[in-house]
Amino acid sequence: MKTIPIKVRRCCTASRAVLFGAFSLVLLGAAPCGAAPWSFTCGFEDGLSRPWGTGQTLNHKTAWWNSGVCTSTASKDWRVRRNGMYSLHINNTTPRAADNFGTTQLPLTFQKGHRYQAEIWALARGLASDGAVSVAVDEKWTTRPIQLPKGTYDWRRFTGEFTWPGGDGQCRLMTEDRGEVWLDDLSIVDLGVK
Repeated sequence: MKTIPIKVRRCCTASRAVLFGAFSLVLLGAAPCGAAPWSFTCGFEDGLSRPWGTGQTLNHKTAWWNSGVCTSTASKDWRVRRNGMYSLHINNTTPRAADNFGTTQLPLTFQKGHRYQAEIWALARGLASDGAVSVAVDEKWTTRPIQLPKGTYDWRRFTGEFTWPGGDGQCRLMTEDRGEVWLDDLSIVDLGVK
């Protein structure tokens, strides 16, 4: 199992780490001593195994599913990767149109009023438009801290920040236009109240 390392200092509050397949989730209370913040990481070493494919609209479907006439696929790939043994390869052959997309998600709990930073590494081949692949964090899919640019490019790091307004959170991967992308080293880190 490959995860991005998370250092946890135990000085002022207790911490708990929960491991789910290829990613780790560390939950901490507020700690004035500088303990590590809450973070979520995923290296896609187990592909889209559970809890991917759980939560909002997904409990009755496969981990990766398509809406409308979208013909996208998502699978782990050992041939193209940035770190570890695998990356997540998403291929979409369907042009952008209303209600045509491929997606997966897993539920996450964010703290109201906290600022978060999302990060992902991506390698793209022929993404047809800006935002053809994105990471959304809210149930309405309007908060998208990462939207990949169109084109073809080698491994690049993409980041984005958001302040959580409250409600149920998630990490949703979406493809809404033609092209191929390989994703690796996804993370979301709590930056605290700003």
